[in-house]
Amino acid sequence: MDEVNYVERDTIDVSLEDLCTKEYLHPELIRIKLPYSMKAMPLDVGFLAYSRRKYLPSMITSGGNLYVVDPSSLIEWRRKFLGLFFEYIVSRGFRESTINSLISRIRIAFNNIDAFGYFDYLKNPSTTKDIYNRIAIKLKHDVQSNIMLPRTAQGIQIGLSFLIYIRFGKSFSDHVKNNTIKITGPVASTQPREINDLRIAYDTYKTLALGLTDFLLNERPFPCCLEFSEYKTYLFPSANQRVTPYCYRPTDVYNH
Repeated sequence: MDEVNYVERDTIDVSLEDLCTKEYLHPELIRIKLPYSMKAMPLDVGFLAYSRRKYLPSMITSGGNLYVVDPSSLIEWRRKFLGLFFEYIVSRGFRESTINSLISRIRIAFNNIDAFGYFDYLKNPSTTKDIYNRIAIKLKHDVQSNIMLPRTAQGIQIGLSFLIYIRFGKSFSDHVKNNTIKITGPVASTQPREINDLRIAYDTYKTLALGLTDFLLNERPFPCCLEFSEYKTYLFPSANQRVTPYCYRPTDVYNH
């Protein structure tokens, strides 16, 4: 088995305006600055060009690169994909929050591809279609065997088809989707909520709405304190984590 040599690569931090006006020959180095989406650090996108990569949550508070990669795992057709993806997000005039969601979408899709072990995905149309069909068969089997929920399998398919859309265009993406197994399944029924659960949900959403509205409209400084009836929690600009009685994240994420 090949030895994995993870290193912290050099990166280039760029704005959306930079992506519009400048040409970058190494998309695998790009991190995108999205200050209006409440991201304190640039979002690393270039790391997705590598099939072997590792997330380092310990780097959140230090401001370092959150991902290390094995340089030998760089995939040329993923570099081409990233170039097309950058063109896509800047040409559509998306809001930064939408771009943030799209980056998350392709990250999850590539994670799934790598988990399946199909590193030739997106290499060319015929290979990509063949791999997409193989994955669809595997997903259908997992759904029929109760290993995976239909909704989860559908989400994976949607993500993989989005990669095809960016790499090869809408026409080919539609062709692949329309000639492949579509995952379907019954919707799981759930018990009706108790009245008390609905009251708790209402109070929670109301507190969130009023608290965030007050914080934003009155331009209050971070950290943002949200006070609920039985507890309070804090939001920081550089971390998505938070600690409540219902959602625990390590408290060291608050150390800046």
